[in-house]
Amino acid sequence: MLETRAEKETGEEFVQNGYIIRPVSDPDAFMKIEDIFFKHIGLGDAVDQAERENWFNQVHKTIDVNKLNEFRLKIIHGINSEPKFRELYFSLAKPYLESLVGNELAMQLKINLSIQLPGDESSLLPVHADTWSGDSPFEAVVWVPLVDCYNTKQCTFCPQKKRTCFTRIFHEWLAKAAKLSLRKSHHKLSGYL
Repeated sequence: MLETRAEKETGEEFVQNGYIIRPVSDPDAFMKIEDIFFKHIGLGDAVDQAERENWFNQVHKTIDVNKLNEFRLKIIHGINSEPKFRELYFSLAKPYLESLVGNELAMQLKINLSIQLPGDESSLLPVHADTWSGDSPFEAVVWVPLVDCYNTKQCTFCPQKKRTCFTRIFHEWLAKAAKLSLRKSHHKLSGYL
């Protein structure tokens, strides 16, 4: 396969870091995705283009933390019911994905959504790797923020060297937790025998 210099650099960066951060490759698709989000939020054309980013930045003033998951699930259902959504989403990263992993790709059936509100501990995702929960280590994950990311308002990536250490520690912890769980189950069962 012939690679451009930019594709080669992207691949090297991905191998070195385990991730890349790039602008969306199809800004028109991003605008259509925003339209779909606002449609399923229930605002449709009520928020003009200039106010959209501000609306996402201020969503915590609109949504009660106790209703956050219900709101999130409503949007997830709505965006995934849109026939073109997956195609639009894929187009946001298509050249990067094809450069990194080729063009014979499979895509998950449903797009997910994570919403974190300021000061809401219940919506924070813990340190994790998707492979820890059984996802393939051979998949590429595309995260698309709907807000500007800065300071703590971001997805934090662990450097490659530390990620290896975290993975080892996680697997040690998982093994200990499994043993403890088995001992507790055995103890409970032995009381019934």
